[in-house]
Amino acid sequence: MRYLIADLAALLLFSATGAAFHGAYVDVGLVGRTFVPLALSWLAVASLVGTYRAPGWRTFFLTWVLAVPAGILLRQLLQGRLLSPATLSFLLAGTTASGVALVLVRLAIQGWTRAGSGRPGGAG
Repeated sequence: MRYLIADLAALLLFSATGAAFHGAYVDVGLVGRTFVPLALSWLAVASLVGTYRAPGWRTFFLTWVLAVPAGILLRQLLQGRLLSPATLSFLLAGTTASGVALVLVRLAIQGWTRAGSGRPGGAG
C-alpha cells in the first residue's frame, strides 16, 4: 500500500511541478487535466502488471514505461491536443521527468523502510 500511495504522490508532484514550470496555476483544474489521466492509466497498468502484488523494480519500470505515456496521451486526447506538435515533446519530457520523480520517491520509501527496520547498514 505504501508504494501505491508513494507512486500516486510522485505523479501528483510531477503534475504540479510541470504546471508550475509552465506558469500554470496549481489548482483543482490541474488535478482533473493532468493528474487524473496519469493516475487512471497508472492504476490500470499496475493492476495488469501486478505492480503491487509483486513489488519490485521490474514491475515498477514496466508500469512506468506503459502507464505514463498512456496517461500523457490520454490527457492530450481529452484536451483536444493529441495531434499537437507539442505532444511528442510532452511525451518525451513527461515520461522522463515523471520517471525521475517516481524513482526518487521509491528510493526514499525504501530508505525509510530500511531505517525503520533497525537493520544495521540498512541491509535488507
